[in-house]
Amino acid sequence: MTRPLLLIDVDVPLRPEQGGELLILTEQYELVWATAGEREGSARVGHRLGLPELPFVDWPALHCASPRGTFWKTSYVLEYAAGRPFAWVDDDITEHDHAYVERNHLAAALLLRVDPRCGLARADFDALADWAAAL
Repeated sequence: MTRPLLLIDVDVPLRPEQGGELLILTEQYELVWATAGEREGSARVGHRLGLPELPFVDWPALHCASPRGTFWKTSYVLEYAAGRPFAWVDDDITEHDHAYVERNHLAAALLLRVDPRCGLARADFDALADWAAAL
């Protein structure tokens, strides 16, 4: 079975020591940067965390109109996932995004909103690992 995607926004603060945690998650996930700066994920954050060059979502349009109050990235994340299971970590995910994904994506999906002031916590890494293991 193909590993689920783990889409991460670089605006979610990541500390250097969390690079190892993300590398551990590559055993369960295919990591992808899901940031408006597209290629800047690896350049701005990945090298500092000790991560290899990662793929990124190539947004067709930035900050465009979005369906029913969803975050502008949401429909593009579903397009990128192309029916694959995915976990998405971002600081702008809302209830509208959860509802949209439930209605429009048939595979499993975990949307994890992270407070941009705090970044990823131990509980977030555990939730991501547990979710992928349960697939």
